[in-house]
Amino acid sequence: DVDVTPNLRLSVPVLLFTMLVTLVTGVLFGLAPALQATRPALIPALKGEAPAGDSRSRASRTLVVVQMALSMLLLVCAGLFLRSLRNATSIDKGFTGGNVLLADVQPELQGYSRARADQFYRTIVERLHAAPGVEAVGYNENLPLSLGNSQTGVQIPGYTPSKDEQMSIDYDVVSPGYFTAIGIRVARWRGFTEADDSTAQPVIVVNERFAERFWPGQDAIGKTVKARGRDYIVIGVVPTGKYR
Repeated sequence: DVDVTPNLRLSVPVLLFTMLVTLVTGVLFGLAPALQATRPALIPALKGEAPAGDSRSRASRTLVVVQMALSMLLLVCAGLFLRSLRNATSIDKGFTGGNVLLADVQPELQGYSRARADQFYRTIVERLHAAPGVEAVGYNENLPLSLGNSQTGVQIPGYTPSKDEQMSIDYDVVSPGYFTAIGIRVARWRGFTEADDSTAQPVIVVNERFAERFWPGQDAIGKTVKARGRDYIVIGVVPTGKYR
């Protein structure tokens, strides 16, 4: 499942570990005062006096200050963690990702040729489409919010980069059906189809941030992007999402 919503169910091992740490911490912090109480200064106590500059009293005050400082630090860190968790669960990822079954397949590692690998993928898609409850099937190279990503330099006809402008972008190679399967809405025109194969004109789908950067105030559909030694025609625009 590629749903990035955090699993907030109670974990019994984590709960037991927390209880153990709390118990050990309580014993360690309570041990010094308990030992001190077993060795009272009897003579000053009998005289109704407190010894001046009692080192044990100073140690107790120091422990209280340290405990309060650590407690404040813990509360601040916990508050920041909860705020970050809330933000992580409410951000717009650019895809839904719910009810998605994910599998990693690499036929080339089994010695498959390009033609045999293409047939392998077609067979998988056909069989999964025929399975009960399956609404869409697609595949890609780099899953959003995963540890991997691919980059390539681009050139945009008519666009002059500014000095030191980064012209390397993240890209992914996806199949027809991928946008539907992962829940990415194609905002304008269309996504990929079976006709967009290796024999057809190279095409590309860009996000809204890409379109606004290189063609502000213009329609990105039909524009050309030069990358990897080829000219790609923009056929669709999708909402900008989270990729790393």
